[in-house]
Amino acid sequence: MLGVDFPKSLTRQVEEFLKGLPQPENGPFDINYAAICRDTKRIFPNAVTRGEVIRLNWDFLDKRYRGNWVSWGSLSEMQQGMIKLHHRSVEGFQLEKSCPNRKPEDIESWYAILRPGPLYVDVATKILLGWQRVPGTDFEVLVVKKPDYDSIDEVL
Repeated sequence: MLGVDFPKSLTRQVEEFLKGLPQPENGPFDINYAAICRDTKRIFPNAVTRGEVIRLNWDFLDKRYRGNWVSWGSLSEMQQGMIKLHHRSVEGFQLEKSCPNRKPEDIESWYAILRPGPLYVDVATKILLGWQRVPGTDFEVLVVKKPDYDSIDEVL
């Protein structure tokens, strides 16, 4: 679905949700150039070109926020725990069921349709990039979450 066809009332809800997240990494985007998946209800910014052609490939992650993204499910429990320690909260992200394949583009279809959608992490920076549901809607957007703590010493 083209973002230009997205209801204005829902556009405002998406904008308000993004405004409530840390900035500038979760900045607003022009919904008119977004593509919306009818099945998963995920909104992909900057995926529509002139002539209303949808162009979407795996660079959508780096377009949202540049990083060396790997699937959350490919990390060991120890790695996941260490990354969680760098964040006050990981609420809203898909932590329970995640594809064990490391590369995001190697996701198995069963994991791709889970709600909320997949979570990715840049292991070196501890930055999270994952789908979260926009409150009051069925739609999801990619949310960037930088670590709250630089080291484990700050947590302890």
